[in-house]
Amino acid sequence: MNAFVMAGLALAVGAPVAKEPAKKDPVPPIFGSWAVQSAIQAGQPIPEFGTQVMFQFAADGKFRVHRTGRLIPNGRHRANPKADPAEVDFNLGGGEEYHRGIYKVDGDTLTLCWDGDGGGRPVKFESPAGTKVILITFKRIEPKKD
Repeated sequence: MNAFVMAGLALAVGAPVAKEPAKKDPVPPIFGSWAVQSAIQAGQPIPEFGTQVMFQFAADGKFRVHRTGRLIPNGRHRANPKADPAEVDFNLGGGEEYHRGIYKVDGDTLTLCWDGDGGGRPVKFESPAGTKVILITFKRIEPKKD
């Protein structure tokens, strides 16, 4: 065999194998800014939500709501994307009470459902008549690129 081929084989066999970089947990898809598309409570539309409301879920656990450009007091959130359905708890800036909800993200659409009375966590994405369950559909707002 050719000496060059033998040297090449020796180098290839003895070369260290590159290790794959450690995989990070994926960023929960709920993180980001979302504009309300529709809102329902007890089976009825919530007109005051309109389409001028935006929710933000930040990676640092902050939760913000903007209504027609006005910031409503900051709160906190915690998401569990591994639950089925995925869970999110958020507080609207006061005390320790969290609204317990569920969410799903499909592309650039977020569906969020929670009990408006602060009751138990919903198990389905629905807002039946006679309940205080709130069901909101959002579209992702792309960050501005400078």
